[in-house]
Amino acid sequence: MTTPHSNTLLIGFMASGKSSVGRLLAQRSDRWFIDTDALIATMAGKSISAIFEEEGEGRFRAWEVRLSKWLQDHITGAVIATGGGMPLVCNNLKAIGEVIWLDAPLEVIESRLAQPGESGSRPLADEALQTRYHERRSIYARTAHRQIDASGSVEAVLERLFL
Repeated sequence: MTTPHSNTLLIGFMASGKSSVGRLLAQRSDRWFIDTDALIATMAGKSISAIFEEEGEGRFRAWEVRLSKWLQDHITGAVIATGGGMPLVCNNLKAIGEVIWLDAPLEVIESRLAQPGESGSRPLADEALQTRYHERRSIYARTAHRQIDASGSVEAVLERLFL
């Protein structure tokens, strides 16, 4: 695993558990937790959905690139949950820390998104979900140092991180 001074980045498709697993991992390893989507929303002064709606996906991706450079230059000792599309536009993630792909099967993703209140806050949870899921898998594989099965509970996924 990583040292207390290094970063752990969690990548994966929406609803793969990056934020939930990341929070618990940070607590248990006594490190800071950073959710890149939440940080971008704070920096932009509006929700991720509002950024997509008002400014477009391109502007949101520009925020991700800017944030990745800042993380690389300024952050150590953190667990970082990235947005699902961050590996598409940020080629420096491995320089920020150990990159772990939380890989959940499409059926699990769809089930999680079907939970009340889930897909409404995710701008790209639409009819093209399956296509996007399959397109991103090769990018996640190239970007990650490790791949972890993200089906099951947060506790089960966290246990797999330490195997």
